[in-house]
Amino acid sequence: MSGEQQFLTAGPRLSFSRTVTSWVPAQVLLFSHSTRMLDLVQSMLLAAGRYNYLRLDGSTRQDQRQLLADEFNNSPSIFLFLLSTTAGGLGLNLTGANKYALRRTSCLSAY
Repeated sequence: MSGEQQFLTAGPRLSFSRTVTSWVPAQVLLFSHSTRMLDLVQSMLLAAGRYNYLRLDGSTRQDQRQLLADEFNNSPSIFLFLLSTTAGGLGLNLTGANKYALRRTSCLSAY
């Protein structure tokens, strides 16, 4: 098992991964203050290879943000929308979700 695979299956991350993936076929909003946390969740999703997701963080261009929100709201095949709480900008209308998760960075003290 690679170092990244070990990291992704350790303790709180495994529990978190099992919880979120048990929500399929829901549409989930995942908010995190830490973009590093979003990177880790994105790595888990890519490793699984079977979940459609979107991501919005500070690097997302302003003109793309509402387009991503609209895509999430109108596409039930998108399982997860990763959102940074520090992305800034005006409010987004995210009505497509039926579950949400807030991920605290303190669960991983090194990040």
